[in-house]
Amino acid sequence: VVSLQVILDQCRDICQNRLKLHNIELRIPELPEEVWTRGREVQLCQVLVNLFNNSLDAVEPLPQKWIHVRCALEQDWINLYVTDSGPGISPELRNRIMDPFFTTKEVNRGTGLGLSISKTIVSEHGGELFLVPEEAHTTFCMRLRRSAPRPEGRPAAPS
Repeated sequence: VVSLQVILDQCRDICQNRLKLHNIELRIPELPEEVWTRGREVQLCQVLVNLFNNSLDAVEPLPQKWIHVRCALEQDWINLYVTDSGPGISPELRNRIMDPFFTTKEVNRGTGLGLSISKTIVSEHGGELFLVPEEAHTTFCMRLRRSAPRPEGRPAAPS
């Protein structure tokens, strides 16, 4: 059982230097309550860092550079949205972006594996990773099952 707030804070720390270097705002709100899920902390962090890095690449050349994270809680689910100031993904590319080795990046800027691997990781955690096409800006949703909090004094599950 892992804390989603802890994972978000770790991801912010990992990306902080690149954000500062390119003057990109990353807004991660404090969650309204402690939110827990079951899974491997390192793998869930890998998914979020991948989403942040894709957003960083997309917004770097833009005049407005931001990435916002939003969390919507349901009884059994956590919906974590990552939105950036990019214009969105064209309808022609939406069905392909999660395919292995598909990339929209320049040569030598990506392998085309990040979203495919991320989707697999989230699926193995019993959740979903998907593009939210109706948003004005590029938005991905990572949907995970909520879990009861870890009992006090009990160590976290190994990552």
